[in-house]
Amino acid sequence: MTTTEKLRKVFGRRFTTVNLNGEVYEHINVPQKELKFCEAVHYSFDVPIRLNHENLYCPGARRSMGFEENDLMLAGTIAHNHLLPVSKVAESLQKIPVIKSVKHINLGLTEEMTGDITPDLVIAYLQPDKITGFTIRLARKGIVLNIRPFFLLSVCGSVAAACFTEQAACLSFGCQDSRKFGGLHDDEVVLGMPWQMALELVEPEESEMGNVTKHDEGGYPK
Repeated sequence: MTTTEKLRKVFGRRFTTVNLNGEVYEHINVPQKELKFCEAVHYSFDVPIRLNHENLYCPGARRSMGFEENDLMLAGTIAHNHLLPVSKVAESLQKIPVIKSVKHINLGLTEEMTGDITPDLVIAYLQPDKITGFTIRLARKGIVLNIRPFFLLSVCGSVAAACFTEQAACLSFGCQDSRKFGGLHDDEVVLGMPWQMALELVEPEESEMGNVTKHDEGGYPK
């Protein structure tokens, strides 16, 4: 069984692997169309995609990937759109980390591509009942799931940037953009974790395997 097949067995079909700045020798799609980060995540469930400074256009995602320092303007825009005080939005933004020195982002790596570069993250769209199983499995390894309560910059900031900078497993309930553009269903949340942590979950110890029930769509028992 390949690593991708093992990941699919655990995370289901709606997941992607993410690498920052790596060069691959297989073909990877570099869209001419501008995309939001969450939009690219959704597309990358099916095809490999590369985002860069030119085709990543969402202000929140550009901030999360360190392409722009625009917190004051971003806070003002979000506050205006949601009828919230700018100070409260700015306070939330300060708690969402930024990744530094990003040149490009590779998403949806194939098995062949992972021979050239190592993924940094796994991002998955999951139904909430699956999170219970992940929480238990992480707890067995002494890892606490980092629940990110913010309604903004969900996939790009609260998951991707937070997972990478803090090397933590992060959960977000989504934002309006991720549900409108990023393909996040009404009954799904976003889970992200560092690559090595994800590998530990797909290579469980035999003693743990006895507690896992096989599901058609992957994940863990209710």
